[in-house]
Amino acid sequence: QLEEGKGSRIRRRAVFTEDHDQVKGRAFESDSDYSDGSEDEMEQGGSFLSAEAGAQWKERMGKNIATIFSTRASDIMNLVYGSSGANASDESDSESDSEDGDDLDFFKPVGAQGTLSTLYESDDCSKYRVKLDEDAWREDGDFESIRNRFVTGDWEAGNERGELRPQDDSGSDSELYGDFEDLESGEKFEGENEDKEESELAIRKAAKKAAFDEDYDASGPTTDGEAGVPEEKEDPTSYFDMIKQDMNEKYSRARAELDAMDPQMRVTMEGYRPGSYVRLRFSGMPYELVKNFDPTSPLVVGGLLNNEHAVGLMRFRLKRHRWHKKILKNKDPLIFSMGWRRFQSIPVYNLQDVGGRYRMIKYTPEHMHCLATVYGPLAPLNTGLVAFQTLDASQATWRISATGTVLDFDHSSKIMKKLKIVGTPLKINRNTAFIEGMFNSDLEVAKFEGAGIKTVSGIRGTIKKACKVPGKKGVARCTFEDKILYKDIVFTRSWVQVEVPRFYNQIGEKLLTAPSSLSAAANAAKEENTFIPCKAFEGGREGYVFKTGDLGLGYYLDGSHTVEGGTSDDASVPIMKTVAQLRREKSLGAPVNRDSLYTPIERVKRVFNPLQVPAKLQAALPYSSKPKLEKKRKRKTLEARRAVVPSASEKKAYTLMQQLQTIRNDKAAKKRAKRAEALERAAKRKPKEEAWREELKKAERKRRYTLQGQAAKREQRKLNR
Repeated sequence: QLEEGKGSRIRRRAVFTEDHDQVKGRAFESDSDYSDGSEDEMEQGGSFLSAEAGAQWKERMGKNIATIFSTRASDIMNLVYGSSGANASDESDSESDSEDGDDLDFFKPVGAQGTLSTLYESDDCSKYRVKLDEDAWREDGDFESIRNRFVTGDWEAGNERGELRPQDDSGSDSELYGDFEDLESGEKFEGENEDKEESELAIRKAAKKAAFDEDYDASGPTTDGEAGVPEEKEDPTSYFDMIKQDMNEKYSRARAELDAMDPQMRVTMEGYRPGSYVRLRFSGMPYELVKNFDPTSPLVVGGLLNNEHAVGLMRFRLKRHRWHKKILKNKDPLIFSMGWRRFQSIPVYNLQDVGGRYRMIKYTPEHMHCLATVYGPLAPLNTGLVAFQTLDASQATWRISATGTVLDFDHSSKIMKKLKIVGTPLKINRNTAFIEGMFNSDLEVAKFEGAGIKTVSGIRGTIKKACKVPGKKGVARCTFEDKILYKDIVFTRSWVQVEVPRFYNQIGEKLLTAPSSLSAAANAAKEENTFIPCKAFEGGREGYVFKTGDLGLGYYLDGSHTVEGGTSDDASVPIMKTVAQLRREKSLGAPVNRDSLYTPIERVKRVFNPLQVPAKLQAALPYSSKPKLEKKRKRKTLEARRAVVPSASEKKAYTLMQQLQTIRNDKAAKKRAKRAEALERAAKRKPKEEAWREELKKAERKRRYTLQGQAAKREQRKLNR
């Protein structure tokens, strides 16, 4: 900033701001502080500066200039154009300095700023102020010439004009940070080379890292062979990465030491590496494995942990596979494939109630998970499993029955089954009744003392204690809230523990006859006419028996029981069959329990006797309470016996009423016919609507069960954590 003081002297004021503590303090406030020792100043102020002071002034000025140019990148705008506050206050500073003089410079702020409104409303000093001539834009052609510069113009023309414009390949920062020369001092400054600085910084950083590794790391620094620069490693971002990096380094050092050893010594210490050919020797192998060995079928060798050799109860979270056709029945044997194990067992399906009780269910849910308690070899928690009903490869349908996960090995939990105990009244005395058929002994009655009972009609009661009735045992004395009838059925709800079957059948199909030998035996049997394969029974054949034998389903020659290559025991996997499979093979139907059949219930309408009020009581009652029942007459009344002869007008009126009644009845009949037709059409539409509604409800239930299963799975996952 230039200021004009007394004696028409032009002074220069340099204003500096604090920028990261690089330029601090005040600037040159007046020439009296940093004068060059001229005669005019010695006469006015009476002060004299020596040559040493002048040299210090020049040295200090050079340092200030170097400091200014060292921070030019961050403060380049203020250096070139000046601050807006300083530009806005140039005129006010010059006027005040001319009036006040040099004496008041000490009391003025270094960077005088105006108000915010003046600061924002001032013109940009870095741009040329253009004065528009409004008369030059009066003609229409002038506006059309710049229309394409705005949104309402032709954008394609603007795009073409932009493509034809030559592009400047040189960077915009080349002039800003290039080399330049200070014209006042004659000092030359070179521009900053960022690539060179980054490379130098990387070299210094790698050198420091190598020195640190050499001092504190046993492995020492790793260097690049050609350049001799230490190889830069990625710093671990977390504790896991640091541990992993340490493990990799230890493994590399150990591997290098093992490679330098003798092969026999290395195998003794390390063992065989992956990819090596080894020879295994087993002891105690069954004879059938060698006899029925199939070289075309690979064998997978694995190992079991010490805790996996035990056998006990396990609880699975099981779900029927969505592609399996039927739901799974309780206590039907299943084949489980779990880890290295494959065995057959009998699962007991159950669900956990709100109170923590495990309640047995007869079938698996349709679209949700359930619990299954199985007796078999123990497996680690969260081990996945797959269940099959059969291992027959010729099965056309989907073979996977269910999928699940191992939850726990809790042997103390009990599976309970809901049981209803039913009895009938033996003797009734008001609200007390003797119930028989519910218990077998007085001890069972004593166990259920205080239990709640209920009749089918809804009358509630309580079991009191056992009572002795000659010739009968297990009779209980019960009280009810109302008198019951002899035809009422009394029942109570109870829970009984269900034992899990201790059945475990290990599947070893490698001990059986190979399929190739079976097929050869079947072909030989066909040639000898001892076996005729058939998928279904086609009638009796003389000398043959239709059955499922060693070679499959078909007609076998009567008396043939064995085939070449094995016996009936090793022809197929020996597994337990379900009751449905046994009934299907034996052509037996399910047993029918008459009490379990749904029969129509016919209730006889009860007829009550008429009310009989004694004559004495009727005489004592008031007239409003007396019965208004007339006695039955032996003869008809006069009104009923006399004949009525209508007149001509009455006949006409009677005939007209009959005609109107006939018309009304005819209309009513037509309405009833139309109503019947509408009901018939609605009855035809009803099955379709019910089927549609059933599909909709089924899809909704499936979606709801899926969400519930996912929520339960998430909760179980949280508990496992």
